[in-house]
Amino acid sequence: MLSLSKVGNPLYNSVQSTMASTTVVFLHGNSQSSVVWVNQLSSELFSAMSLVAVDLPGHGNSPEHHSYAIPDLLKILKENIEVYEKVILVGHSLGGHLAIELLPSLTNCIGLFVIGAPPLKRPVNVMEAFKPDTRVGLLFQKDLGPDNIQSLIEMLGVDKLDGTIDFPKLIKGTKPEFREALGVALASGQLADETEILSKATIPITLVFGADDDLVNIEYVKQLFIPFLWKDQVQIIENSAHVPQLDATSAFNSLLFAFLNSVING
Repeated sequence: MLSLSKVGNPLYNSVQSTMASTTVVFLHGNSQSSVVWVNQLSSELFSAMSLVAVDLPGHGNSPEHHSYAIPDLLKILKENIEVYEKVILVGHSLGGHLAIELLPSLTNCIGLFVIGAPPLKRPVNVMEAFKPDTRVGLLFQKDLGPDNIQSLIEMLGVDKLDGTIDFPKLIKGTKPEFREALGVALASGQLADETEILSKATIPITLVFGADDDLVNIEYVKQLFIPFLWKDQVQIIENSAHVPQLDATSAFNSLLFAFLNSVING
């Protein structure tokens, strides 16, 4: 098994925990790392919950891998996630897509919280699920120059953050082959029909988007059939772009906390 780098919440108090058997597993987006969950891992709001943020292969402190094909990524993630008794998956952007794709193979997942990831159909309907933006191609470009990196940062909306997280460093630190392989995955149909997966799922599911997300076509997401959608509606966070966990932390954390509590306590 390829052991991935994992970071927990330092404030976690297992004695006070009301969900000791459940671990909340966070999956980050393309060319990022577990550091994007810093405002959740460091929040006292979640001190009674066991949180684990994972670095994807080729990202952050996780080792590189000889293949970044979607089936290989899913196999690696499954092996790292199934060690926990029960999990609630929280996935952002690519991490959200991977969380959906993992769902049919996991027997220990009791909830799914997806951010900034419009569920895709087969054949892959990128033009329908995402807004038209020439910069999207940068997410699948192997080598990125300084201008490319700046454009990617602006598209994600993280250029407006306070600078605590060094996004250029995160992007540069990601194995270039990962982005290239992701482009191949989309072109070759490696992704499952995520809308079908969610239509058959029987666990609570939340889809969350920033109202000002430059990437996602939220109207497309709103018309999808998801029987177990939490509160029967897509969750929109105002004054937020593609990374609400960072640019609208208070609203995001309140929403996540409510969802986690509802899954654990009914």
